[in-house]
Amino acid sequence: AKSPTPLIQAQSFNSGSNMSRILQKQNQTALNLKANTEQLKGNIKKSLILCAEANASIQDNNYAATDYGNSNPETNAYYEAIHQNNLGIVYETSGKSHLALHAFSKAVRLSSLSSKSPLFDTDGTARPVLTLSMLHNSAICSLKAGRYMAAYECIALCIREQPSIWAVRPRSWLRLAEACIGLEIRRKKLKNSPKCVRVELDGEIKGILVGDDNVNNDSFWDVHAPESLPPLASPEDFEGVQNFPLARARLALEMALELFGDDESVPDDLTLQSARLSLAYVCLEGKDFKEALKYSELVVKSNESEAGTDSARRIMFKRQQATARMYASEASAMLGDSMASMKYLAGDGQKDAIDRLACDLGGVSLEMAASNPKAKNRLAKAQTMVRCSASAASACLGNLAACKQLALGAQAMENSYSASREGSIARKALLYCMLREGNHGAALSLIRSAR
Repeated sequence: AKSPTPLIQAQSFNSGSNMSRILQKQNQTALNLKANTEQLKGNIKKSLILCAEANASIQDNNYAATDYGNSNPETNAYYEAIHQNNLGIVYETSGKSHLALHAFSKAVRLSSLSSKSPLFDTDGTARPVLTLSMLHNSAICSLKAGRYMAAYECIALCIREQPSIWAVRPRSWLRLAEACIGLEIRRKKLKNSPKCVRVELDGEIKGILVGDDNVNNDSFWDVHAPESLPPLASPEDFEGVQNFPLARARLALEMALELFGDDESVPDDLTLQSARLSLAYVCLEGKDFKEALKYSELVVKSNESEAGTDSARRIMFKRQQATARMYASEASAMLGDSMASMKYLAGDGQKDAIDRLACDLGGVSLEMAASNPKAKNRLAKAQTMVRCSASAASACLGNLAACKQLALGAQAMENSYSASREGSIARKALLYCMLREGNHGAALSLIRSAR
């Protein structure tokens, strides 16, 4: 995600008795610019020192203004809001998300206090309204910290309050959709445990009926069509998005793709592919497999030369390609095209095709995994996911031997990075293979071992 934007107040020149105040504000601007430069260079400690010096310079100015009776609480709040915003950016850059969110919340509160003040100070210095920019920075930080509801509220308010700026940016809608997808993943985790109901006949317990909470998932798009959604950033929207986030996510992603198409300049291709991938995921969750396959194929067919020569962009491009192939494989399998499903995973059909797909999906190489424990776990998780998908595709083709071999490999990979057996996708794949081949005893032993 893009980093938050530093805020440095605009300046105008004047003459007379207010010249010293203008010079002090220009000094604050210079210090903020220097702090931003150090932050971009990675010198976090020096950047914090410069931010403190910038704030001290304006505080000294306010103390001097108090002696002449010119101090304004709203002015003090305005410049303190800028200081807190810049602190939040530095904290977020250094990985201190909670401190950053605390600073951004203070910045938004202080900026709101000064929002009704004039757009120009008494010395002619411009004071643009910065509340929405601070909300935008807070939204980006909340997304990185996993505070999806807070991110949704911030970006939704930006779009509603100033649509001429924020609603015409495709990245705004993409971030809104990312917040919705995060809410959906968290909602699924909370409702993942099945409900068990005791079955009685003539007063005797005969068994247990296992049900699913998501009984209305098939009619999701009919009941919650985009045209029936409440207005963005309304109280009804904030309440409803927590229960049905994917409806808003799909509408936001379609808006983002429309804006990408209308933009006369060449859009950032990685951002465009992110929007397509996100929409493919939303369509898979909504069981709209044709649309999911359509957007996945658009990403798969994108040109690698568009990623440029930057190593980080090339890694991101390969991860997007691998994710799109996984989505396309699942969509093809659900549409009944088993051969196409396996082809998306196997690629050129070489022996190491599955391993290469896992490396691209995890964004790590075998050499990196050998020397870095975190990279090793990341690669093992990616290999588990790819092998489980390949196992399912093999089962659809009727090749139970390959299906079981891939499931066993997935379980071995999963055991290397996770000791938890709860919600294991590899064990589910292996259990399916055992039941398909009629090995019920082994399947029962596998279920018991997961307790």
